[in-house]
Amino acid sequence: MTSRKKKKLDKEIVEVPVIIETIRKEEPKIAFKFWFDAKVKQGIVHPWQEKSLQIYFKKQGLTDSEAVDTYNKVVEKF
Repeated sequence: MTSRKKKKLDKEIVEVPVIIETIRKEEPKIAFKFWFDAKVKQGIVHPWQEKSLQIYFKKQGLTDSEAVDTYNKVVEKF
């Protein structure tokens, strides 16, 4: 691998966590949607796991009612 390619690859690897962290700070619901979609596709999380998903929303900084509302909005799409 050439030095130039390695530097570009290193830069891309560093940028991904920064982008994810920015999304988390800017909009927890968007970050959750990416996380939720990925987990459902992997078969790890199922849309009917209501309590665990609401707890995840709370950890993202949402209030109880916001967590329930956001969960309901996400589940409606399935």
